[in-house]
Amino acid sequence: MAKEGLKKVLNYQKVQLSHNEDQTVQQILRMQVIRSIGYKIIEFLAWWEDFQKRLFQKKKLVICTDYCITIDRVPEHLWNEVLQNKDQLDEWRQLYGVDPQPTKEFLCEQPYLVVDTRHFSEDFKWRLLAHFDDLDEALDGLLIKSENFHALNLLMERYRGQVKCIYIDPPYNTGSDEFIYKDLYQHSSWLSMMADRLELAKQLMADDGSIYAQVDRNEDSRLSQLMNMIFGEQQFRNRIIWYYMNKIPDTRKRLFTNSTDYLLFYAKTEMNQFIPLTEPREVSIKVSKMRKEKGKKIYEKDEQGRGIYIERTERVMDNVWQIPLLHAHPEMVHFHTQKPEEIARRVFASSTRERELVLDFFLGSGTAASVATKMHRKWIGIEMGEFFETITLRRIKRVIAGEKTGISQIVDWQGGGFFKYLYLEQYEDTLNNLELPREREGQLALERFRDEYLLRYILEFDTQSKPSLLNIKQLQDPFNYKIRVCEDSEIRACVVDLVETFNYLLGIHVKKMRQFQDNDRLYRAVLGEKHGKRIVIVWRPLDNINDETRTLKRDQQFIEHIVIPALLGTSRKPDRLLTNGSCYVPDAEPIESEFKRLMCTKE
Repeated sequence: MAKEGLKKVLNYQKVQLSHNEDQTVQQILRMQVIRSIGYKIIEFLAWWEDFQKRLFQKKKLVICTDYCITIDRVPEHLWNEVLQNKDQLDEWRQLYGVDPQPTKEFLCEQPYLVVDTRHFSEDFKWRLLAHFDDLDEALDGLLIKSENFHALNLLMERYRGQVKCIYIDPPYNTGSDEFIYKDLYQHSSWLSMMADRLELAKQLMADDGSIYAQVDRNEDSRLSQLMNMIFGEQQFRNRIIWYYMNKIPDTRKRLFTNSTDYLLFYAKTEMNQFIPLTEPREVSIKVSKMRKEKGKKIYEKDEQGRGIYIERTERVMDNVWQIPLLHAHPEMVHFHTQKPEEIARRVFASSTRERELVLDFFLGSGTAASVATKMHRKWIGIEMGEFFETITLRRIKRVIAGEKTGISQIVDWQGGGFFKYLYLEQYEDTLNNLELPREREGQLALERFRDEYLLRYILEFDTQSKPSLLNIKQLQDPFNYKIRVCEDSEIRACVVDLVETFNYLLGIHVKKMRQFQDNDRLYRAVLGEKHGKRIVIVWRPLDNINDETRTLKRDQQFIEHIVIPALLGTSRKPDRLLTNGSCYVPDAEPIESEFKRLMCTKE
């Protein structure tokens, strides 16, 4: 019995082992299937992230470009058109409270009224620009509506190594749902957002440049560590404490009140030199001629020829700034408190001199740009909020018109100015312009390749010719190149400013922009400089040009004898000539291949 019992037990164990082996095999097969599916998912997600990254990092197109310029800088032969523009006159009434009169005498009496080219035709804008022989030098500032990563990315070739001072007041990681920015980031996400932008900003800084990042206690220590990583701990210069004084303690909670923010001050290299804060004091006296004395006392003449005695007193600032916090103007509904201009004044005064370039890529209501204008610094400001038109742009228009708030009296600001403002394509616009192939071709490909086509061909290869990445065919009509953009929750077709986009992609210092007409064909040309080389770029519609030798020869003659001499004079030739489409001018390079390369799209 024991023997039989043992046999039964062994047989049972054998059956169980066999059953277990079957289960093990099944489990292994299941795991292999799961692993295979997992690898496909991982492969797809990795590929999809790379694809999204390529779209995000693609240089964005300039949607439109306009200029704001005070009357004293507008050529007088355009004044009549200004006085006849109803939209411009209405803006003057609303923005400045003036009653425009249809006379040139009125404009002479109001030299700092601001002309905005958005109220005028493209032709007017190009005739205005023809007045300038060094456009980039004449401009005081550049204002950009864009997500700041895209703007910094587009500006890289033009401004690399040229920014003397960066002052940013980024969205604080406060958790408040009332602030206009999306600042509900967790610490890591907030720092990742800041890291991407600071890395770009560092490349834009001059070797002797500096950066001031304003932050509160929520991210002070973390941002400090991040900036140590990006700029180097040895480049840390100071932590400035802004004591804004007017916080009322909450005695009910028996807590300390928070009455300070911080400015983290870093230099790019050891070349950076701190400039002592200078307080000028002017006294009018009778002086027969200009002369300089010892020390910091000098005699000069003012615009009326009167003698002016100026004594400059230099002092080194400490790192505690007691500056009251300002309550926002009622118009600034998105800003419960407005940063005082005195903060930016001290930053720029200690780090820059006149006509040096400053940058704020979290511009907000426009404080940094306003202060830079009043201090005669060149500036770049980037902002993406919906208040761009209603607050930021309007504020800077008031500044160059001579408004007297903030630091105006301290620096004796009178008015006058000229700045450009741009709207850029955004990542969402890029996605909106992705298109699937034609229905029949797509169906045939799906039947043949199934998922591989869907995941690879549709999203990678077929999108290469679409406008979001660059539609080469549309360059044949460059002044009518369109993409779809989202505005006020609606998608509309919008003409892109290819001329301006290409200028930034090349990274040229723009000297001249001119418009020409040959019969019915419109030409727009740019003279730029880069690394000491003269670069001429010529754009024109290509209808009937590519196929007709006679038309191409006429085009060659017009470019050689009209366009280039107007830009360079009769005896000079460009070091480089780029044109869209076919061109018979010797050594002319095609814009298309260069444009595509610089946009970082794959061939």
